[in-house]
This record gives sequence, C-alpha cells and structure tokens, in this order.
Amino acid sequence: MEPDPQAGEMIFLTSNEKAVIRRYAIVCQLWREKDEDFLGLEYDMAAGCSILAGRIAIDTRSRHIIVADAGDRAFHAAIFYNDRGAVPEIAAKDLRRLRRYIIHRKGVLPVPNPVRGGGNPGGGLLGQLRSKLRACWMRHGH
Repeated sequence: MEPDPQAGEMIFLTSNEKAVIRRYAIVCQLWREKDEDFLGLEYDMAAGCSILAGRIAIDTRSRHIIVADAGDRAFHAAIFYNDRGAVPEIAAKDLRRLRRYIIHRKGVLPVPNPVRGGGNPGGGLLGQLRSKLRACWMRHGH
C-alpha cells in the first residue's frame, strides 16, 4: 500500500480509471463465492498507491488499469484477459456482460443466478447486504 516504487511518485487516477476499479471490486464481491474484502480501496486510490486494498495492482500505462488481483487471479484473468476457462462456473454470456460492464460501463450489471452457479447472492444476511450495496451502487450511477 505504497506509491508506485518504480516511478517514485504517487499514482494519480482519472475518474474513469477509478470507476473501472470500483466496478471490478463490486462485481467481484457479487459474483465470487469468497467473502471478498476491499477495505481501504478508496483510501488507497486517494493516496496514490500502486496496490489497492492489499491485493489489486494497478498501472496507468496498462491497457486496463488493473494489471493483477492477488486475491482472485482467476476472476482477473477472466475479466481482463478474456480467459473463459478461468471461471467455468460463470456462463460465457454472463462473463461477456460482466466484462462489458466493468471495462466499458456498457449494459447492465448481471446478477448471479444461484441455480446456475456464480456465487450465493441470496442467502441470509450476506445476501441482504449485497442487495443493499448493489442498490446503493446503482443509485449513485456507478
């Protein structure tokens, strides 16, 4: 959680780059069965860190701002390298929609279907919290 050591200075992100990072974080939380933790994401972006939330590596020179995700390498590969085999539990159609939403902010955020797989969005308190988070996220235009 430090500024970019190679450049020796803080990383300044555009609003579009920040939006891609936020969309990636929320989609990862919604679609992965693991209880993802992105605490400190906003602080790290504001501080100019090259590693966000202790796991997301960013590089403004990269085609996509997020160059790695130590917390979920498979999901990162599926989204940013179009590696469909990395997350076989997500249907190809949903993966295409997720990629478009995260990278280009096109379309709508597909919601996981627990019958088909792709997470456990509806179960218990965690499902309720995710629903509220998704509603808040959409209300604020992200």
